[in-house]
Amino acid sequence: MKYNIFLTSLISGTLLFTSCEDFLDQQAATSYTKSEVFNSEELTANYMENIYSVLTGDLYSSQLPILFGVNSDVELIDGIGATADAANERGYMNYNTSNAKDWTTNDKLYGNLYQVIGNCNSVIEGINESSIKDNESMKQFLGEAYVLRATMYMELTRIYGDVPAIFETAREDLTNVYVGKADRDFIMDEVMKDLEKAEDLLANSTKSADHANQWYAKALYAQLALQRCGYAIREPQRNQPYAEQGYDGYINANTDADSRKTISDEIYPTMRCSDEVRAKYYLQALVKLNEIIQSGNFAVASDFADYWHNMTTK
Repeated sequence: MKYNIFLTSLISGTLLFTSCEDFLDQQAATSYTKSEVFNSEELTANYMENIYSVLTGDLYSSQLPILFGVNSDVELIDGIGATADAANERGYMNYNTSNAKDWTTNDKLYGNLYQVIGNCNSVIEGINESSIKDNESMKQFLGEAYVLRATMYMELTRIYGDVPAIFETAREDLTNVYVGKADRDFIMDEVMKDLEKAEDLLANSTKSADHANQWYAKALYAQLALQRCGYAIREPQRNQPYAEQGYDGYINANTDADSRKTISDEIYPTMRCSDEVRAKYYLQALVKLNEIIQSGNFAVASDFADYWHNMTTK
């Protein structure tokens, strides 16, 4: 009798567990698979709008222009009323304080930048696998994803230097999520290649300022090329980070000229690429900027008031 009761209970439990498994495996009626999203122009457009919403949120409204924007020698610190010192959030970028490790705003900024990168990775991978990838709108979305990812890496390398280089969607086993940092020069070289692809995908229209276009891709390429060949604080004793790729040795600010001896640390040297490599990137930037200027689509603002008015009323 006891055996029959136990067997009945065991069978009932097994059936219940199986039913629970089936129930938990159900897909929500309001969710979409990756294939469904990127095989639909409408759903892909919605996905892109979500990416842009992160850009127009705290990322470019406060975190980058205000908090990290004061990390220079020309900022107006007391204009908002808060004193910038080692105990104040607005002073973290100008003071070496032990409290900076607890600065949550820094974590939020870092997370937002990589959130956009992760979403762009999904778009790039999803569209390249899509059956409608040759549609003009899908090409535009793909180009925008390349451009937005490059923009985020420009910001990351400018603020943090060497950072993790993630160019694919996260795997389920997380084997490509927890990665070490890569040299900023490698990252900039990679996204500049992406921008070359983006130019062929993006519309050259200047009618809308809401989405990235071909001209923005060219300007961003030029910006990265100039950033790529400038001075930067390097890892300890780095000399030839990419010798295997044929790059020449980097020039230390200590030895470049006597007048620069005071701007380079012995352990973390201020360095730039060689004159030959720098000339190559300067030329690449010049070509892109000339294409923008010679297109006749743009003009340099002659009056700052007019420029401000145009930027804030469109």
